[in-house]
Amino acid sequence: MHTQVILVLFFCFLVSACNSNDSEVIVPVVITVADEFSDGEDHGWQAGFTDYPVGEDEFYELASGVRVLPESLEGQGFMLSGNNHSDDLMMYIMKPVSGLVADIVYNVAFEIGFASNAGAGCFGIGGSPGESVYVKSGAAIYQPVSAVMDSNHLRLNLDMGVQSSGGSDAVVIGNVGVSESCDGETYSTKRLANTGQSFQVLTDESGRIWLIFAIDSGFEGISTVYITDVKVVLSPNSTVF
Repeated sequence: MHTQVILVLFFCFLVSACNSNDSEVIVPVVITVADEFSDGEDHGWQAGFTDYPVGEDEFYELASGVRVLPESLEGQGFMLSGNNHSDDLMMYIMKPVSGLVADIVYNVAFEIGFASNAGAGCFGIGGSPGESVYVKSGAAIYQPVSAVMDSNHLRLNLDMGVQSSGGSDAVVIGNVGVSESCDGETYSTKRLANTGQSFQVLTDESGRIWLIFAIDSGFEGISTVYITDVKVVLSPNSTVF
């Protein structure tokens, strides 16, 4: 009798354990984040600036927020604008994404649409207003934070690379050059994606990451872009979990 009780209890334990494990299994699925700013809402995206001296926001003419698009276009976009006196100004938008499976790797596909007045093939101080202003996309488990670092300058806590190069937390997907005109008066739209460039991110223990799109400038002048829409597709990488 004693043996039978033990066997029954052991069987119940196995059933309970199996049921418990089954109930806790979360199958990773593809997650898509797609936001358009034409409705005037920021959809949880926040703006930030980095790589410039502390307290020089006014001198650098930093501005951001959802705005009506320039006269030649219709709708609204998330504007980022700054005067790159440091030859290294970075402007960005960021957003957290939760509800992912914790501690696994996702493949990330980025896409961004924006309006710019920067000409392609034009000359400028420090570099071209088009080809020397790079668009980057990335993701990380840490919230992007610009903090005081070397020489009283603000630096980002993520590895975004330097201008034309990417880093461990971002890839370069293009530049803001849109037209053959160098007068800076006409805005045109452009779309970029990380097609052909793989990017992966590991989620944190709560299943959250931060997305970031950045404008990294090597042109020592004013750059203004209106981000009209963004799309990020997160696909579980089944080979690493």
